[in-house]
Amino acid sequence: MRLNASHIHRLPADERRRRLDDALGAVMDESKRIVRESKARRPDPRSAADYVSYRTMKMMAAAVVKHGDRPASIEVSRDGGNGRRAFINPARVILQPESTDRLWLIVVSRSLAAWINEKQGVNLSAVPVELAASGEFTDEERKIWKTLNALAFSINSRIWTAGRRRPLLTRNQAA
Repeated sequence: MRLNASHIHRLPADERRRRLDDALGAVMDESKRIVRESKARRPDPRSAADYVSYRTMKMMAAAVVKHGDRPASIEVSRDGGNGRRAFINPARVILQPESTDRLWLIVVSRSLAAWINEKQGVNLSAVPVELAASGEFTDEERKIWKTLNALAFSINSRIWTAGRRRPLLTRNQAA
């Protein structure tokens, strides 16, 4: 039996307290479940050595939309629209495991990214780009796209700091 605010005050104090405690417990359990699901940290498939090697090779991560395959290249764009597209040799791309069929998270050398920007007019910088409104993207794909952009930023941050010594703990921090 569901009770609204006016009915709950008609109950005896003990029954009212029990029902409110049960409802609060159910709300707390549900909120904990939601937090666990939304903030569940998956283990990073890349090791610390991967980030050090990416830094050594001067690599960067970028989220791109795959449009098609050609015999010697992959056709990609930054926003999935009808604008400029880049043709990348698949041998020069490290495809990350978080990628889907259409939405890719790639790691490329910064020199290749600069060449693509200069010669093909597609900027592969880590700056997040929204998917084109004209594209036929589902809400789920738009959600994945935001995740891939955030992940590209995270990977680039880890590449930048890879292999650097961390400061030793001071006496106050150790306590």
